[in-house]
Amino acid sequence: MKNLFPKSLFKVTTLALLALSFNACDEEAPGKEDAPELITEVRLTFTPTGGGNPVVVSAVDPDGPGVLDLIAEDISLDAGTAYTLSIGFFNDLIEPTDDGYDISAEVLEEADEHMLFFSWDGGFSEPTGNGNIDNRNDPVNYADEDSAGLPLGLSTNWITTTGVSTGSTFRILLKHQPDLKTASSGATVGETDVDVEFTLNIVEAN
Repeated sequence: MKNLFPKSLFKVTTLALLALSFNACDEEAPGKEDAPELITEVRLTFTPTGGGNPVVVSAVDPDGPGVLDLIAEDISLDAGTAYTLSIGFFNDLIEPTDDGYDISAEVLEEADEHMLFFSWDGGFSEPTGNGNIDNRNDPVNYADEDSAGLPLGLSTNWITTTGVSTGSTFRILLKHQPDLKTASSGATVGETDVDVEFTLNIVEAN
């Protein structure tokens, strides 16, 4: 039985190397006084920059702290294609019209306290390398920033490899860093709000 509570990290790994953990910001964290939010869905939207249909995938815990299993989708992107990735965080246990449904809006509002980190082991020619979870200075093509000019990560840019491949991993880590976020603060600084790993496949472009 899995548990997903605002103060505890939930993580499930599937046979397809899909893992999802959700933990809301701790109300006792420095500079954070509001109540923690419950995140039940991470939604990725890869939009081809040259036009075409977006690729939308989600990792979902449909009943929050209930007993239902994790539902997670593979990512399949066209080879040799540039994409803009937009990331959304949601609490699907309440209505979309309710306050607190779109958690990514709170992340954007508190951009100076949050940063997304990424890692991958194949599938992309740009950025080069394997992401910045292990090393803050490794390249990630951020397309947004906070009021201090530091990266946020709700929007990023990617180019897939020209060759097809299957079974790569793509991991997203959302950190909460109140009074801790700097130009050098890495993925080990602050609390983990979300830690999710997808399987990434690169397929022949249509």
